[in-house]
Amino acid sequence: MSVHVRKRTAGQVAYEVLWRDPAGKQRCQTFGTRREADARDREIRDLRKRGRYDAVDAGTEPLREAVERWWTDHVECSVTVNTAKAYATCVDRHLLPRLGDVPIRDIQPAQVVALQRDLRDDGVGAAISQKTLMVLSGVMRHSQLLGRIPSNPVQPVKIRQASRQRAIRPISPVLVEQIRAYALERGWERDAALFSTLAYAGLRPGEAFALRWECVGRNTLLIEHGRADGALTATKTNRVRTVRLFAPLAEDLATWRQSTADPDGLVFPRADGEVFRDADYGNWRTRQFDPAAAAVGIPEATPYALRHSFASLLVQAGWNALEISAEMGNSPEVVQRDYSHIFREFARGERIEPEAVIAHGRASATAP
Repeated sequence: MSVHVRKRTAGQVAYEVLWRDPAGKQRCQTFGTRREADARDREIRDLRKRGRYDAVDAGTEPLREAVERWWTDHVECSVTVNTAKAYATCVDRHLLPRLGDVPIRDIQPAQVVALQRDLRDDGVGAAISQKTLMVLSGVMRHSQLLGRIPSNPVQPVKIRQASRQRAIRPISPVLVEQIRAYALERGWERDAALFSTLAYAGLRPGEAFALRWECVGRNTLLIEHGRADGALTATKTNRVRTVRLFAPLAEDLATWRQSTADPDGLVFPRADGEVFRDADYGNWRTRQFDPAAAAVGIPEATPYALRHSFASLLVQAGWNALEISAEMGNSPEVVQRDYSHIFREFARGERIEPEAVIAHGRASATAP
């Protein structure tokens, strides 16, 4: 092992570090300054003394190889299908085209800052930009744990946070009941019960379509699974939770259970009893939910908006952010951030129990 000075054309000088690997093969690495070359020479000497020749080339692999390693060790075994799809979009569209061929040990905080700036200049939204940088951080942290790089270069960078552009507007219980009445008038018993479940238990649509009758108790719903294109998966947060089962919803589910073909299977299955696929969910929204929402005057509403109605019921009843987060499967910080205007709306108002609000809405609603 030694450092050699090499003169190049136009009088430029380069510094080469030479050494032999365990197989006797001559290796060479070139640096622009003597200081960098001496530091590398000392590093290789130290690794050789400790018998760590395997670490001599650590970090020389390009980012795309590190991504594949992270994907196998983490994504394939730890995240849901939908989350993996979101990660794949960030990797394929934004991360690898910009840094895919860069050796991971050459990625420094300055490159991360430049990446964030490039994403912004290219018109990439704040949410996607944030997710792309979080994916990069995960890849680099995984490489650090494997000893391929000394530190995670994303950690010291302040990542621009995505903010909600529009305030959440929950669907009122009267409108929820009008949507439900619209479904019942057309004989859509399953959909009427599904609307109630989304609005009065706060389930994510994927959680509702993954709900099994064995998880419907006398006083609670047990939320164990989510849905991903025809398969049951973990919930979005990878946590099991229980949700308070209010009496009106319990009655709706009991009525629907008497009509369903398989009272021991899924609560809201496809016609063949299986889990909804993505195409099935799209068809359901187009054929059932969208017409019902349009009929009551809220054509811009989404099934997810019914989940916000549940949060509004709990806020009006005086529940705090910690209690609501436990019911909805969010963090207290997310609940406080997303529903802050609803907390202020009911801050000094009369506390009304959710069941009373639902009953009033049900008594006031008529089919559109």
